[in-house]
Amino acid sequence: MKAIIKVYLAAVMVLFSLSLFAQQDPIFTHYMFNLSNINPGAAGHNDLASVMNVNRYQWVGMDGAPRTHSLIADVPIPKFNCGAGLTYLFDKIGPESTNNIYVDYAYHLKVTENLRLGLGLKAGFRVYSANLNDLSSENDPQFASNINGKITPNFGVGGFLYSNTYYVGLSSPKVLNHRYVNSTASGGEKRHYFLVAGYVVFINKNLLFKPSMMAKYVESAPFSFDINANFLLRNTIWFGMMFRSGDAIGFLTQVQINNKWHLGYTYDYTFSKLRTASKGTHEILLKFEFSTNVKEGRSHWLF
Repeated sequence: MKAIIKVYLAAVMVLFSLSLFAQQDPIFTHYMFNLSNINPGAAGHNDLASVMNVNRYQWVGMDGAPRTHSLIADVPIPKFNCGAGLTYLFDKIGPESTNNIYVDYAYHLKVTENLRLGLGLKAGFRVYSANLNDLSSENDPQFASNINGKITPNFGVGGFLYSNTYYVGLSSPKVLNHRYVNSTASGGEKRHYFLVAGYVVFINKNLLFKPSMMAKYVESAPFSFDINANFLLRNTIWFGMMFRSGDAIGFLTQVQINNKWHLGYTYDYTFSKLRTASKGTHEILLKFEFSTNVKEGRSHWLF
């Protein structure tokens, strides 16, 4: 355990010693249901293993609008007080596209009887491509040729403190900075910082309330935050609203089809200047949960 903590602390030191610059990664309105995507410390914090597919279609109706497809697996390993995860993410914006593959590992420390701390590491790579010829002019050498399959490795760190009723997490899922074109171009990967928190309020036996938030900081980009107010009815149906600073309001619903399958949908209404050219943002989630050690019918999807 001491060796794990030493590796984690070394990664944190690298994180805060490196300089920042960047291009933003996609964010899901369903982020609270796949926290390991932005915080590796959350890997395996749930009692159930899961595989989740989330598809996001942003600013529908605009040419070249972002679309993101992801497949995220999360597995608790209670015998060793740890968890593991795997994320594949495809993101396309205009002429640019990226394929991202990352693995997560988290060690879960027992702080008190009901409180745990997950210390996580994330590692993987991104494959970046851009059809820059469509954007270039003959006098612009920056965009004189395409970028085909440029591979950039990266790693991330995260801490995730949680109990049965609340969580707080701080993370940077990608620590290293990369440029894709040249020293004067704006394309590249930026380091992101995330702060997440959530709390569960049991109103009665049929209804609970879960407020949550996510704050994000990226250099050269406005500080942003999401505030969510979600309700769980009869341990079966989620419904709620989201506010994203300077961007959108959203509406969320998710249904537990049975003890293993969940289906979710969100709609984001953009209130920025893009609203005149966009028909909003749609997000579809499909999640499969499984375990041989947990009784059927038990709820494990508060976070």
